[in-house]
Amino acid sequence: MSILASGTEMLRGLVPVLLAAGLAWAASDSSIKPHREREKVDRDATAGLEEKIERAHAAIRETRTPESQDLALAWEIDRLEQEMPGPSTPVLLPEELKQRFARHGLSVSTVRLVKVHEDSDLPGYQRGHWAAEVPIGEAGHKVAEALLAVAEFEQHHLFVRIQEFVIRSDPEDPARRIAFLNVTALFRK
Repeated sequence: MSILASGTEMLRGLVPVLLAAGLAWAASDSSIKPHREREKVDRDATAGLEEKIERAHAAIRETRTPESQDLALAWEIDRLEQEMPGPSTPVLLPEELKQRFARHGLSVSTVRLVKVHEDSDLPGYQRGHWAAEVPIGEAGHKVAEALLAVAEFEQHHLFVRIQEFVIRSDPEDPARRIAFLNVTALFRK
């Protein structure tokens, strides 16, 4: 009986401790509950903010792409501006045309400036128009050389276009041919 009595006494002493622990746990649970709810609200708010931040980063990336493209385009425009022929073009173009044809065994008989006018689409730039005559003679291979000279000239000068290229009989000698060219160039004032 002594073991039974000591066990019963121990249970009697343990019951108040268990009750006190239960009450403490219930009290602590009710005092922690608002903090847990707040933590859940904060976690949800953080997830929402992370989504917004990711969308903002995506918007920034989308904005930077056109900006970098605009910057690259501005650099390309600057580079082209540096390559753009200057005011000396009206004087130099006829000589360059003569040199290009001479490389192909042809001589330009005349190059005359038809007109120079402001380019309405590009302020600060002018367009010049020239007419040139190239005697070709009777040889058929000279026609191919003339075409090659025209293509190379236009390819070498980015801001020059051959608007018209016509081969006709020479009025003085119908057996001979003459190439007529109309050339347009864009250049800075």
